[in-house]
Amino acid sequence: MVVRRCLVAIALVLTACATGGCHTMRFQISHAEEAGTPITETRTRGWWGLGTRRTVNVRTRCPHGATALVERATAGNVMTAIFTFGAKVPHTVTFHCRADSGA
Repeated sequence: MVVRRCLVAIALVLTACATGGCHTMRFQISHAEEAGTPITETRTRGWWGLGTRRTVNVRTRCPHGATALVERATAGNVMTAIFTFGAKVPHTVTFHCRADSGA
């Protein structure tokens, strides 16, 4: 009986953590026309993202500039972080590139 209660409690905590950690952040840079298909990359931070600092050169992905950047963490990403005790925290970054203005 006690084991069953513990398992139910653990399942509830994991479910709450997985759904509570999901997020989508969109950084709208401009309202210019977008070019083609957005570029999506999966990245990994370590140790819950503490002390992780990485500079990304957007021009290498979007030579004419970006219109928006979107960062997303899904329930699967959060569960990976939980089961690895924060050693691996995956998230997805999408680059929406600006169309060539022809100049």
